[in-house]
Amino acid sequence: GPRYGTEFEQIVPRGSDLYVLIDVSRSMLADDVAPSRLGRAKADVASLVNRLEGERIGLIAFAGQAVVKSPLTVDYDSFRRALQELDPNSAPRGGTAIGDAIRKALEVFSAKVERDQSILLITDGDDQQSYPLEAAEVAAERQVAIFTVGLGDSSQGARVPAKSDGKTYVEYQGEQVWSKLDGT
Repeated sequence: GPRYGTEFEQIVPRGSDLYVLIDVSRSMLADDVAPSRLGRAKADVASLVNRLEGERIGLIAFAGQAVVKSPLTVDYDSFRRALQELDPNSAPRGGTAIGDAIRKALEVFSAKVERDQSILLITDGDDQQSYPLEAAEVAAERQVAIFTVGLGDSSQGARVPAKSDGKTYVEYQGEQVWSKLDGT
């Protein structure tokens, strides 16, 4: 029959935390992906943010060193501002250290897992011996999912601009430097 009354049940909401790791090395200025690899990464992440509903998101820029540009937040406007400011000067050292970026994300994630934790890694994949597979194994042990996005042309590639104006290109021993997507 009909029942009435009140019953209280404590529910602990479980959400998601996502750190977006974006490669800001000079090779990300190559234009084999329009408008550039970095420009595409920023546009795609901005589109992703528009779909979030209460999840916390943070931003780490990396090249030869990883730097937290936005801690985990639900203030999506603040995150978007940090995202738009990304350029090759966002990281203090040149190169690409994917493993160091993953380790930085694991360092700033809470060790006490109350929420699902994941990493979105966007790069052209040209790592300089930062041991990304070992870092990924540590992430797997902590149950942190890693999603990777490779940007760039893996067959021909593109020249690496010396400046963001795209009119001059990086040279090494008198030859222009070309960058290709390294999917491995």
